[in-house]
Amino acid sequence: MGKPKPGKDGFPPGPKTLPLLGSMVDFGTNDAFLAKWSELGREYAYGSVFSIKTEGRWVVFVTGWEAAREVLVKKGLDFCDKPRYPSANRYNPEYKGIFDAPCNDQWKCQRSFAHTTLRSFGFGKVSLEGAIIQEVMDLMKKLQDQGDKPLYPRDLLGAHTANILFSITFGVHYSHDDPEFQRLLDCSRTLMVDYGSSRWSTGKDMAQASRGLEKFVTGQIQSHAESRVAGEEARDFIDAYLAKIDEDPAAFTHDELAYVLVDLIGAGIESVSFTLLWTLLYMSRYPDIQDKVHEEIQTVIGERNIKWEDRNSLPYSQATLMEIQRAASLSYMVVRAAYTDSTIFDYKIPKGTEVWVNIWSVHHDPKVWKDPETFNPGRFLNEDGTELVRHEGFIPFSAGRRGCMGESLGKMELFIFFTSLMTHFRVETPPGEAPPTSEGVLDFTRNPKPFKVRFMPR
Repeated sequence: MGKPKPGKDGFPPGPKTLPLLGSMVDFGTNDAFLAKWSELGREYAYGSVFSIKTEGRWVVFVTGWEAAREVLVKKGLDFCDKPRYPSANRYNPEYKGIFDAPCNDQWKCQRSFAHTTLRSFGFGKVSLEGAIIQEVMDLMKKLQDQGDKPLYPRDLLGAHTANILFSITFGVHYSHDDPEFQRLLDCSRTLMVDYGSSRWSTGKDMAQASRGLEKFVTGQIQSHAESRVAGEEARDFIDAYLAKIDEDPAAFTHDELAYVLVDLIGAGIESVSFTLLWTLLYMSRYPDIQDKVHEEIQTVIGERNIKWEDRNSLPYSQATLMEIQRAASLSYMVVRAAYTDSTIFDYKIPKGTEVWVNIWSVHHDPKVWKDPETFNPGRFLNEDGTELVRHEGFIPFSAGRRGCMGESLGKMELFIFFTSLMTHFRVETPPGEAPPTSEGVLDFTRNPKPFKVRFMPR
């Protein structure tokens, strides 16, 4: 295929462009961007596929479940590549690792190994459940000690979820006041926040954060290489990767391992902790639903620690968590590039074209969800409220070949943390204050604006 021409030669149409300036569309960094995206989608191309020229390149925008499924699922291989941004050259110039790597044999090799190995170290396995429950109990104790003082719990949640990830990847557990631990959390947060604007930023902060994480993981790799015993069972992800280097040094290297670890830290910590922030926000906004969740837990579980195996006995609690994920749409957008010449419906998409898929629009698509702007856990339940109802258009962990590798772990963490919080506390807006807004801020993920809540013991 030749160079894209919007509305011509089969390429998706879009707003008119101006010389040098491209399409005069204000993207913004809040929910107005998502609303504008949907508005343009209704105006052009049957409401699902259109194009915009920005910074000298054409980007195809995809809106709604039907079009998203076409890109992510039905033609997942055609659109499994990633675009290259100038900012990424500052922290990952060779595009190693998994997240930014192009769709090639090396990426497939790294992703396959990481996915398989992480699962064996507890992604979705009962063997990790004890570590999660211990972190949950530590969190409950800290919140008990907090009393009724209003708190913005972002950092507290991030520290507890980080320790779970570190136990799998590095085999370490940190005290929350450890200076090295705090530096790692700061680097992770900087990397993810700045990545959200990396299409337009210089990448300076990203590069500094990435170097900080690389220094740490390089030290961990060296320490593991010196202490591991060949032939013995791997203690964690690094040990398993080092054993793979012994088997296949051409495809697996220390340098590649460092980038894979940075990817896991950067994406794995903030996604769970910010989703938990959304659960607290929505429960403070909907106290009646919060009370119903607590009532179900008390009736079925009582006062004992909640386990992953309890999930099927708590359909309303699960439905509420799923509705929070739908409404919040933490992973509000995924970015892909055409791996080969392809099509989206009847539109021709040349190889290398950047494609942005609006996950928020999938979760708010009126063709899939009745009254999508209404917060209603009942949409995930059958008529008598005893069983979950699965929706094909529910993709909080994305979908397809680049879907989230940590989905199983994420589901376990979110369920145990959320239900434990609902067991032990009533989450309230501080007296005299309005409930927190459900409007989001668009960084790497769609995050809630800072807010404070009180954790009142049940």
